[in-house]
Amino acid sequence: MNRSSLYRLLENPLVYSLSQSILLPGARQMLAAPYRRLFGASRGTVLDLGCGPELSTPSPLEGVIVGLDINPRYVTQYRRASPASQGSSNRLGVTGSAAQLPFADGRFDESRSVGLFHHLPDQVVRQTVFEMCRVVRGSGRVIIVDNVWPRSALCRPLAWATRRLDRGQWVRSEADLKAVVASASPAVRWSIGRMTYTLSGLELLLMEGQVEAQKS
Repeated sequence: MNRSSLYRLLENPLVYSLSQSILLPGARQMLAAPYRRLFGASRGTVLDLGCGPELSTPSPLEGVIVGLDINPRYVTQYRRASPASQGSSNRLGVTGSAAQLPFADGRFDESRSVGLFHHLPDQVVRQTVFEMCRVVRGSGRVIIVDNVWPRSALCRPLAWATRRLDRGQWVRSEADLKAVVASASPAVRWSIGRMTYTLSGLELLLMEGQVEAQKS
């Protein structure tokens, strides 16, 4: 089976979910505490951008979470997943483009994206960040979690090889990811952390931005 055929298989929501368990050993346990800190304050109406077939982050304790993905099969699976097991009584799914969100300005209290940007070229990332900020009301939050290259291929050869085989063509260094996000959000104050999130040594950035309140 060639790489293109493998990637087509991942379009199946069940295959995708199984692959995440195999390729990201220990991720659920290692991300649990950082995710509680990052998403524990989530309330209101939350946009889960590039949601995939299942909610991979903690659901807001109160409010509605809206998943958006370009793959309609993922959106259908996302809607069907049991929200009761993840703490939310309201979940919606929308098929659409991250770079052209079908929502009005200031519609959400928070927009979040996990593992999306390494699938997108720089210009599309810039447009997506702009859109994520646009649809969040003043004083709302924008959260970006995405993969970065290990600092050294020699120190983490398995992680480096995994990134080489990733179907996302635009895995970035920490500096490059920070730069492309900042260029699209000059009015946002970012708090940024880096962590290892699998037993195989894969690393990611956790970026939390505060959208400035509109002046009256």
